[in-house]
Amino acid sequence: MLIFSSIFLFDKNAHFIKWAFFVFYCLILLNKFTVLKISIMSKINVLIAEDDFFSFLLIKEFLESYDINLFSAKNGEDAVKQCDKNKIDILITDILMPHMDGIDLMKKIRKKNPKIKVMAETAYATREKLEEIATAGFDAVITKPYKKEDFQNIFQNILKKIKNNYSILI
Repeated sequence: MLIFSSIFLFDKNAHFIKWAFFVFYCLILLNKFTVLKISIMSKINVLIAEDDFFSFLLIKEFLESYDINLFSAKNGEDAVKQCDKNKIDILITDILMPHMDGIDLMKKIRKKNPKIKVMAETAYATREKLEEIATAGFDAVITKPYKKEDFQNIFQNILKKIKNNYSILI
């Protein structure tokens, strides 16, 4: 809705001065803040791409205290399909999976959604593999086995990055 408002003022010589205010500008700003508030208040969508069922259950348990929508994929191809169907904010992916590894998955998903935050987890932490993971562009990496507190600290940092992206819009 476009609202235009004018205020007419008269100076001491009886000349009027027209002041125009575009109230719609204020409404746009208010709407922007409302949309921002709704965006921040809405649940974060998290996809876990993990081929090992017990690892998936562990991550799911670690994330139970967060108010999030949780999606799952058994491999990289399934994860791509989930990202196509749903707006995923955070991808937690194993590195070594059938059909597509976590590095290729992250690259493919980032082509479609460059703002997605991606956390890698791996049990195969050779120095060379960690260097490859580090240069691939993940937002965070954790090596298995890991403690609940370590996992949640990393996840919390990723959530802060998402919230910082929202606050930049203001």
